[in-house]
Amino acid sequence: MNALILAGGLGTRLGALTQEIPKVMLPIKKKPLIDILIRKLLDLNFDKIIINTYYRSEVIQAYLQSQDYYSKILLAPETYLLGTAGTLKKNISDLADDDFLVMHGDNYFTDDLHEFMRFHKLDSTNSLMTMAIFESPTPELCGVVEIDKNSLVTNFHEKTHNPPTNLANAAIYMFKKECVSVILNLDKDETDISLHLLPKLVGQSRAFKLGGYFVDIGTPDRYNSVKTLM
Repeated sequence: MNALILAGGLGTRLGALTQEIPKVMLPIKKKPLIDILIRKLLDLNFDKIIINTYYRSEVIQAYLQSQDYYSKILLAPETYLLGTAGTLKKNISDLADDDFLVMHGDNYFTDDLHEFMRFHKLDSTNSLMTMAIFESPTPELCGVVEIDKNSLVTNFHEKTHNPPTNLANAAIYMFKKECVSVILNLDKDETDISLHLLPKLVGQSRAFKLGGYFVDIGTPDRYNSVKTLM
C-alpha cells in the first residue's frame, strides 16, 4: 500500500513560527511533526509515502534525506498549490496500485491507526472510502460528519455555525482502488478534498472514531496546546 501526506500548506496563521520552516516541520517531542506521521505509516507497513511540498520545500527535503527511511519517500514538489484534491489527482497513478491512504500533514494525534486500518480492511460493504473522525470540542471550526448506526457517512458539513454533530473530520482517509475513477473525474476547479470530493462520497464512506488526543496545529494556540502535553 502507498500513502500521500499533504504537506504543501503555507502555515500563515502560525505567524513567526513558520517564517523559516513549513508547519509540518514544527517540533513535537523534539521531532518534526512530519517525522512522527511518517513513522506511524511505516509501522503500518506502507510501501511508499508520497509527500507534496511547496513552501520551504528544501527544508523538508533536507530533513527527510537524512533519515533512514528516505528510500520509501517520494517527494512531489509543486510550483503552485494544487489544492488537496488537485494534489491527490496529480499523484493518483503513484498511489493506487492498491487501497491507499491520504492524510493532512498538520495534525498531531496519538492514535496509532492500527484499528483504523483493521476497520477498513474488514469492510464488506460497497463503500469507497474509510475516514477517521474524532470528537471535537469546537465542531463549528471543523468539517463534521453525520453517521448512521452502521458507521456509514450520511452527510458532511464543512465549518458551519450550527453543526449538527461534534464528530469532526480528522483528514485521514483510506480509499479503495475503486474510488480512482471518482477522483479522476473531478473537474479542474474541484481542487479541495473536503469541499469537492467528500460530498460525492456521501453514502459510500464509513467513519472510524480515533482514540486518544487529536489536534490541528494550524494556529499558535493549538500548537502550544500540544507542547503542554510533553
